[in-house]
Amino acid sequence: MKRNADGYLAVLQRHSCPVERWSERWIDEDQHDAKFDGDPVIYRCWDATQYTEFPYRIAEWALEMELQRKAKFAVRYD
Repeated sequence: MKRNADGYLAVLQRHSCPVERWSERWIDEDQHDAKFDGDPVIYRCWDATQYTEFPYRIAEWALEMELQRKAKFAVRYD
């Protein structure tokens, strides 16, 4: 994910939008109070596609490219 930090940040920022609809108050170290101030429809039909596609693409890249590169290096210097 470090190699595509901008893409990762974009996914996190899209996810943060619904979070802004919550009011949160810390009572003490272990307790907090949360109140939803938004429209509940945003959670009824929530599409998590964009949040699952990004880590999948990163994992796919790691397996196809990075793992092969490291295996070639290990074979060369083993």
